[in-house]
Amino acid sequence: MFKEIEQTVYVGSKTKLITIADPVNASIENPIWTSSNESVATISDGKVNALSTGTTIITISNEDKTITATMTLKVVKKPKEKLNITIDGY
Repeated sequence: MFKEIEQTVYVGSKTKLITIADPVNASIENPIWTSSNESVATISDGKVNALSTGTTIITISNEDKTITATMTLKVVKKPKEKLNITIDGY
């Protein structure tokens, strides 16, 4: 299962998703990662590449799909930083 069921990232960012085994001693050998909308984000070995704004469902599963977990990934534009200039006397 994923540590978070929903995550928001910025366009252009690359993020490693965190999974948690449940039960603790469980593991998935050779996990299969998929993105429901690869125009928004791609995923490989748990590493997300955020391509454009939108939402995608990220899934991790074993080869026969008897174990699966999903999360929602939202990709948004990074807000522009404000520049404040103060001029003495004005």
